[in-house]
Amino acid sequence: MHLVILPGAEVLCDMASLWGVEQAAEHLGVSPRHVRSLIASERLPAQRLGSVWLLDPEAVRVRAREGAQAGRPFSPVLAWQALHVMDAMCVADDPRSPAAGVWDAIADRRVRHRLRQALADPRPSARWRHALGGRAKRLPVWAHPGVMQRMASDERLRLGGSAAAAAHAVDAADPQARRWYIDVDDLDAVLGEYRLKRDDSSELDLMVIPQVVPVELRPAIGQPVPLAVALIDLLESPDARERHAAAQQLEPLHLSGAP
Repeated sequence: MHLVILPGAEVLCDMASLWGVEQAAEHLGVSPRHVRSLIASERLPAQRLGSVWLLDPEAVRVRAREGAQAGRPFSPVLAWQALHVMDAMCVADDPRSPAAGVWDAIADRRVRHRLRQALADPRPSARWRHALGGRAKRLPVWAHPGVMQRMASDERLRLGGSAAAAAHAVDAADPQARRWYIDVDDLDAVLGEYRLKRDDSSELDLMVIPQVVPVELRPAIGQPVPLAVALIDLLESPDARERHAAAQQLEPLHLSGAP
């Protein structure tokens, strides 16, 4: 029997009873890359043994329960509607009172009411990360360094992640481009043109926006994504400083007099 002690554990654990990254990912319903990100950001305790991460199954189960208690993520359309309002709140002089016209893009009165309820009180940043997870589908990719400059000038690829946050002058955000948002209709052409390959270990990713999201809610072409979108991206960063900077700007957001 081989014993190890995991972070946060008070007893030695039998290695045979521990889970690897793949097994944890399957239980959580996420990618192995996301599990490694949780480990790197210390949101999921694990012990490294050589090149292998070992996790306590109970810690993984607790993480799964926490995700379930947070409620179902917003649909892609509702996620972008929420981000539309949140971005107006981020840039308003008083975040609690964004410009009245922000609601014009949301015709359904029931949706407006639901968003006002969601924004009635400050939310922990983890709740926003969960709720808005359906805004796009993450596709980690490998790209040859020689195509990066051309990708940077491609209007089909809207700069996201820490580089977009840096463009919005968010403290601690790394300006290096690692994430882009793309419409699903452009995905195949971009993958072929730049010979991008799926690679779960890559730091680069495409955030694929579903076709169901109305054009008026999608990020503008040829520009970094809006500040609210960049902040949600930062909440998923393995860098604790970037997560803290995003949380500082997101957690105070709530509407005055809502719902």
